Amino acid sequence: MILWSTMLIIRILLVFFLISIICASDVSQSASPTSSSEWKSFLNLSPEKSQAETSLLAAETVTVEPQTTSRSRAKTLSNTKKAIKSRRYRAQLKGEDLLKYKALRRESNVRAYRARKLLRETNPEEMAKYKEATKERAKKYNWRNKAKTIQDPEEREIYLRKHRAAENLSRRKRYIRNLEQTGKGNNIYE
Repeated sequence: MILWSTMLIIRILLVFFLISIICASDVSQSASPTSSSEWKSFLNLSPEKSQAETSLLAAETVTVEPQTTSRSRAKTLSNTKKAIKSRRYRAQLKGEDLLKYKALRRESNVRAYRARKLLRETNPEEMAKYKEATKERAKKYNWRNKAKTIQDPEEREIYLRKHRAAENLSRRKRYIRNLEQTGKGNNIYE
């Protein structure tokens, strides 16, 4: 009981002290509505809270921005969870209804392709990147272009001979297949 009464006396003294400081600092300035509402909330506090408030008021007010937490980790986890869920769904669908699975995959691939194509067509920088990548792919997969990148002449000749033979073989097979189907070989106008 004695502690409560001393706290009440300290509280009243602090209020009078703070009021006298405010009045003495500048009489011409009127108190803003926010400061008066702060005083009302200050007077309605319990003794424990009032001590904390007075220590905050007595100290210099330094605004410290709250620590921002990165949400990228949570997003990653959420995306991972979604990916696992969709993979499970696709695996289940693949096991149950293979035709529906293939149709969904095909639709998804078509949507993704159209989105990439639209991005290329609308953005000139993306189109330039696409053309450059196409050239690089042509170098990588076209055997004539790849032969140009081989530095050693002997290796290049062996590589060219092998691929020319393979190309001639595929032409011969195509000729035989056309000959069997149409009876005319490559020239369909004979």
